[in-house]
Amino acid sequence: MSVLGFLKNMTLLARKVPGYHSLWTQPMAKVEMQDYELISLIASVLYYKSHSGPMYLVADRRGIEYLNSLRLTALYDKVVEMKVDTSINPKVFWAAGKIFAHAQMPCPSVSVDMDAIVWKPVYKTVDASAAVALHTEPSDWTPYTNKWPSIVGPWSDIDTNQVSPVNTGILAFLNDKFKEDYIQACFSFMRDFSNSKLSSQKVDWTHGPSYIDEMVFAEQMILALMAKKTGKKIKTVTSYDRFSDHMAENSMVTHLWNSKRGYRDHSRARDAFIHDMIDMLLHDFPDSR
Repeated sequence: MSVLGFLKNMTLLARKVPGYHSLWTQPMAKVEMQDYELISLIASVLYYKSHSGPMYLVADRRGIEYLNSLRLTALYDKVVEMKVDTSINPKVFWAAGKIFAHAQMPCPSVSVDMDAIVWKPVYKTVDASAAVALHTEPSDWTPYTNKWPSIVGPWSDIDTNQVSPVNTGILAFLNDKFKEDYIQACFSFMRDFSNSKLSSQKVDWTHGPSYIDEMVFAEQMILALMAKKTGKKIKTVTSYDRFSDHMAENSMVTHLWNSKRGYRDHSRARDAFIHDMIDMLLHDFPDSR
């Protein structure tokens, strides 16, 4: 690492870096969050602000109005209305709101899923990483084995077998050029797919999103492919535990992810989680009463 790069990283260690939640409601028939999701959102905002910097909300108008009706927008230091690319199919790319939000946030900044709680600063790294993600993903999972050869972009000349896709439950951007390259590659894939015959197939949303592979590829595989293409490094907070189908235990981040299925289906687990979270928040943030 050069002296200039070292000094830049030392400056990053000392500064406050904004985090942000994103909420794009267009793919949703109804905007509604469960109680265990809301308590996670509150914890996510408060803990990030306690150690890392301000927390922003990037959301479309309906999302802002929904959280405002619950008096939750007051938690954020700033509320930003999302700029939506209307050429992208919301039923295929149901999580594209995160990419829209990335494009509106500064660098460095940290994207945090609403069901992720960051206990310690994740952007503090003394190496030359261009980004920090949650963990690597199993490359043999179907979304990462599909390649869609008809959709061509700057990632296309990189062999997917040469990279490990990464989970972006948290994603800290530390390099402006890499952030821009990644975002433009995502937009390129999502726009071209949305305008292709592939996107015109019937979508059955009876049980939620029918398309998983396309969104996950756009968000998490393209990140790894662009890092390989540009020679950049992505640091991860923890690893993936195949046995539990969840991230490995760590002291940096808690991500509800699959746990939400358990809280949805088992009321006792749900009640225990909510009560424990409330007790913890009241202890650590007494002003939140």
